[in-house]
Amino acid sequence: MPHLPLIIFLFYALFEGFVHAFEADHVLAVSNIVSQRNRIIHAITDGIFWGLGHTSTIFLIGVAMILCKVQISDESFSFFEAMVGMMLVLVSMLRFYIFWRNELPAADCQKQEHNHNHNHNHNHNHGVKHDHDHELELEQGNKLEFNENKSKIAECGVVGGSCGGHVFGGGKHLHTTSYGIGLVHGLAGSGGLVLLIMNNIPTVIGSLLYLVIFGAGSMIGMSVVAGLFSVPFSQNLIFTNRIVRIALVFISSSLCFAYGWYVIYQNLS
Repeated sequence: MPHLPLIIFLFYALFEGFVHAFEADHVLAVSNIVSQRNRIIHAITDGIFWGLGHTSTIFLIGVAMILCKVQISDESFSFFEAMVGMMLVLVSMLRFYIFWRNELPAADCQKQEHNHNHNHNHNHNHGVKHDHDHELELEQGNKLEFNENKSKIAECGVVGGSCGGHVFGGGKHLHTTSYGIGLVHGLAGSGGLVLLIMNNIPTVIGSLLYLVIFGAGSMIGMSVVAGLFSVPFSQNLIFTNRIVRIALVFISSSLCFAYGWYVIYQNLS
């Protein structure tokens, strides 16, 4: 392989980075982020930020090993892998917490608003004579109760649908979370990647360029992963179907939780 032109290695780096994004631990972690989105473009941006974090760590480790000749033991990289497993466990637990604390109350709000609007329209579309004073009193009471529920949801930090915004919002804090998860993921397997580069690309510039292009490939790959996994959560059917939404969040978070403990066991046992 060393006799191949550098351009071949760089194209290979882009391909490897793209495929690397589809590894199980990457997909599980990011799926627990994008399940909070209601717009695919926000999920894709999360994937790009994950790729940026992932590339940052790999590039720093590459600089340390290639330029500074730092030797990192296999035991250290096993510990790094275990850190990734613990991160997966924490991400899954946080996802459960956010769902039960914020998103379920928002779903109740939307359901109550739908019933309120339905009953209001039903009462006015049958040509029945109403006692308007009594009707106004009931309507004001219903609005007061409904607005109180909206206020409770707002206190939880949820803004959703016609209850005041987006239940699964486009906040920048999720971009930061994605970047942080990418940083930790970059620790896992980076040593083997750098050693592969050092054994096949003799120049420092070529080696570092390989890492950058590998990172670009991982950003492209994870943006695809994030976009695909956010599609079910961006459909109106899912927003209004509470059982389906609970099932999807439960499955993705449970898999992330279980796989995290599996990674910890594999690297610390």
